[in-house]
Amino acid sequence: MKIGIVAVNDQVSAHFGQSEGLYVYTKNEDTYELEIKQVKPHQEGSFPQMVFHEHVDVLICGGLGLKAKQKFDGFGIKVIAGVSGDIDTVFHKYLHDELESNDSFCEGHHHHE
Repeated sequence: MKIGIVAVNDQVSAHFGQSEGLYVYTKNEDTYELEIKQVKPHQEGSFPQMVFHEHVDVLICGGLGLKAKQKFDGFGIKVIAGVSGDIDTVFHKYLHDELESNDSFCEGHHHHE
């Protein structure tokens, strides 16, 4: 199993399209190995493709557009949106089934100030 967390400065990114990194946790028997992938500047559709090619099963993020959500659904990737906090805490809350989200999906493509 692979868990991906969308990040900016070791925090869950509030907006998927403004992410700087993808933290990928890969389960190896009883432990998880972490790899941090740098995200290329945002081009529509490029980040979902990257997540797909990393074979991520679950993606944890802050806000996410409906188009991106639909792409992940098509790829069979479970999305948990509306999450905030530092990456390490969020990852451990997910593992212990304590992660809170509000499934925040943006309806339009605009950048928040």
